[in-house]
Order: sequence, then structure tokens, then C-alpha cells
Amino acid sequence: MENVYDTSNMFLGCEMLEKIDLSNLKTQVTNTSNMFSGCTNLKNINLSNFTKNIIVESQNMFFNCKSLEDINFTNFKITGKNNFNMFPFNVEFNYNGVEKGSLLETKIIEAIENKKVL
Repeated sequence: MENVYDTSNMFLGCEMLEKIDLSNLKTQVTNTSNMFSGCTNLKNINLSNFTKNIIVESQNMFFNCKSLEDINFTNFKITGKNNFNMFPFNVEFNYNGVEKGSLLETKIIEAIENKKVL
């Protein structure tokens, strides 16, 4: 997949989706809002190698993903202020490849420790 900058709503409401590997996505995505929102059976996501992507907007990206177990975030970066409600409520999951001290790590830790929507 090439020349894709906006993946918002791409898998919105795909309730039957359980696993997805986007590690070979070679494009410059800046908006991932609602990308997996409502994917209630989604357990594993591989977003590694998003090296050219700098996510500016990611609100509700994983909202209501109640079954999440593992997300590979190697090389995944977020910036900007439009990252609220990025993670699901009251769900603990493994997050691999997150840069120490990054905004992404902060959002994940807050979501897991506080068990609230960010």
C-alpha cells in the first residue's frame, strides 16, 4: 500500500477482525483516528516499521478494542495534541517497541495504571 496519508476509520467497526499485521505498510500516515475503533475481537496488532509515519491525530484509534492483548509499536511515533481516547478503557495489553519517555509510552502507562480512557 502506497500514498496513503489518512487511515482514519479504515477498520472501524470490524468486529470479526482478530489479528492484523501492518508492518510492511510503506507510506506516510499522519491520521489514524478511529482506525481500529469498535474492533471488539481484535487481539494482536503489528504496527512495527511505521518508520516514515509520524502520527499527528490518533484520537479513538483503539477505542472499544476490548480484547487487545498485544500491540507491536516498534518505530511508531505520535506527536500533537489530538491523541485523546487513544486506548481502550480497562484493558491491559503488551506493548512492544515503545520508545522510553515518549508521548506514546506515557499514554499507554496512564491508560493501564489508571484504567481510564485517555
